[in-house]
This record gives sequence, C-alpha cells and structure tokens, in this order.
Amino acid sequence: MNTPILSRLALLCLWLYVFSIPSEKTLMIPGLGGANKVFAGLAGAAGLLAILARGRTRIPGATHLNLAVFVLWTAVTYCWTVSQERTAELINSYVLLLAMVWITWEICGEERQVRFLLQAYVAGTAVPALDTLHRFLAGKQTYYLRYASAGFDPNDLALTLALSLPMAYYLSLTSEGIWPWLYRAQMPAAMGTIFLTASRGGTVAMLVSLTFVLSTWRLVPRHRRLLLAAAGAVVLVVLVAMVPAASWRRIATLGSEVTEGNLNSRTILWKGGWAAFQDAPILGIGGGAYPEIMSWVVGLQWGFDPVAHNTFLSVLVETGLIGFALFAVVLTSLAASTFAMPFLNRRLWMTILACWSIGVSSLTWEYRKPTWLIFGLIAAHAAGTPAPAREESL
Repeated sequence: MNTPILSRLALLCLWLYVFSIPSEKTLMIPGLGGANKVFAGLAGAAGLLAILARGRTRIPGATHLNLAVFVLWTAVTYCWTVSQERTAELINSYVLLLAMVWITWEICGEERQVRFLLQAYVAGTAVPALDTLHRFLAGKQTYYLRYASAGFDPNDLALTLALSLPMAYYLSLTSEGIWPWLYRAQMPAAMGTIFLTASRGGTVAMLVSLTFVLSTWRLVPRHRRLLLAAAGAVVLVVLVAMVPAASWRRIATLGSEVTEGNLNSRTILWKGGWAAFQDAPILGIGGGAYPEIMSWVVGLQWGFDPVAHNTFLSVLVETGLIGFALFAVVLTSLAASTFAMPFLNRRLWMTILACWSIGVSSLTWEYRKPTWLIFGLIAAHAAGTPAPAREESL
C-alpha cells in the first residue's frame, strides 16, 4: 500500500470531519443522516488504514494520556451511577471523541497539517452563519427574538463561532494572496451571527476571542494597520445597524442578570448540582447523570434535560473530586503545552482556551466535539514542527 497517499486521504477525511463540526446539527447527507457522523466514520477508517500501512504509531503525549485516564475514570463511575443509561451513553461518546483525538495526533505530525484543519473549522462556520442569516431574514425565530441555525441552541452556536475568530485571524496572518482577506471576511460574518443569537455568554466569549487581534497587532505591517482599523470600524457600524434592537437589549442585560437575576434558571440548576455534589463529593453521581438528579434535588419538572449549564460543575458533580482533578490535569497540560510554542501559536491557543473557559462556564460542553477538537489540535500543534516564526512583521 502507498503510505503517503493513504495519509493524505486520511487528512482529507479528517478535514471533512472538522469542516462539519460547526454545522453538525445542520449539515445533512440525504439517505445517510448527519454529515458529521458520516465524516467521522470516514476519518476514523481512513486514519486507521493509514496507521496500519505506516506500520507504527506515534508515542502519545501527556494530554492524550491524561484524557485517557479521565475517560477511564468516567467509565468506572458506571459502577455506582444513578443512571446507567446516561452514563453508558456518555462513555460511548468519550471513547469516540478520544479516538478522533488520537487519529488527529497520528495524522497531523506537522504544523501545516494542523493549519489545514483550522482552515476546515473556519470554512465550516459558513454553513451555520448563512443558515442563521436565512432564518433571520425569513423571521424564523429559534427562541423569542433569537436566531440560530436549524437544530442549534443559540448559546451553543455562539460559542462555536466565537472559537473560530482567533483561528480565522491566525490564518490571515500566516497566509498570502487573497486568502488573508477571505479569513478576515469570515470574522464579521461570525460576529454578526453571534449577535443574532443574542447570547450573552457567547458575546463575552467573542470579546475574549478578539483580544487575539490586539495581542498580535504588532505583527501586522504598519502600512496595513490603518486599513485594517478602518475596515474594522466600518464592520462595527454595519453590524450595529443590521442587528435587531431586541438582540442588543438582551445582550445589555448581562450585568443585571449576573447581579440580580438567575441567568435563565441556571443558578437553580447550579444550586441543585451543588446539593448533589455534597451527597457524593469524592466519587460523584455518575458520568452524564446530572439531568437525572435535578428533579429529585430541585423538586421541579423540566420540559428538557436539565444539564448543568456549567462544564466545570458538571464534571465535578458527575465524577466527583477525583474526576474533577483529572479534568483539571488535562486542562493544565494543555495550557503548559502552549507555553513551549512560538509567540503567535502560543497566543492563538491561549486565547482559544480562555474563550472556551468563559463560554463553557454557562454551557455543558465536556462532551461536545469542538472541545475535544481543541484539545487534539493543541496537542498536535505543540508537537508539530513549527514553521519559521515571522514575529517581527507579517
């Protein structure tokens, strides 16, 4: 078998998988279902074939080992979980996600391959952005005066797009020709979509993402800074004019919700989770079982699965202090990985981790694909051979 060809095929399948992540609830293949599941299967099969043809595997990094231990501990919680069905479902998701992290590690041994997957994610955001715009123009609200691509919760979509902003700007700084402007064009499209979701947490995450532009501003040639600043000002004016006033009013209530409100019942869910944690602080209630105990603890009937709406609390309650410590080790190893990277790469992943941390503080994202994609790409980028850094001027 031709190993280089199989490796390129695996990378292409991986590109399709990453491309479909921002639109996993929107993009469908007739007769096959969700494109993301189809492409995940193709990427897994092609990746495994390429590894077998190569005849060797790469030594896993600290992040991979830490993730594997965390998944293993979550699997162990099946022994005492309050919901074996939910825990089994979460274990299955974790195993598949860990497998994709491993495939990414095996296939992406160089920085250019990591950049190829970053391009896929940024390109993939066009699908939900255009669909959200279409629904807005057609007056199809997801919730009251809030808009999101079909199948998406507005808050999930907002964070999905916020994570793409540092990627797009990073690619604009490391590309040539017309490509930088195409990547920059993605940014106002993503920002406009975030505003249409009227997600307060997503807006904060977006602002954190945009700090990447400021932290790397010195890398832009002086003659181009004025042009970019002017373009940014025009984009801001257009967005303010086009986004409906209802979105701005909802986003503006963030401060009052934090100080006086209940953050759309999130504080009720958090108090219930904390009460459940006190009953099983060391071992937890079982992976994925948070919704199961909410009706018992809070005494309310919900019309939906009452997840934690806070990734860190979700991990703490479901897997106990042991699982939370293991998850903290994963995040610590990821942060440590960024420090060894060149300046631009380091800034990219530090910003993305900060954006993710802010965003998942009001969302349950420990089992979401963007989370594990970020984990896998950081590990691959840290170990990949960096291209010569052009840090003085781009």
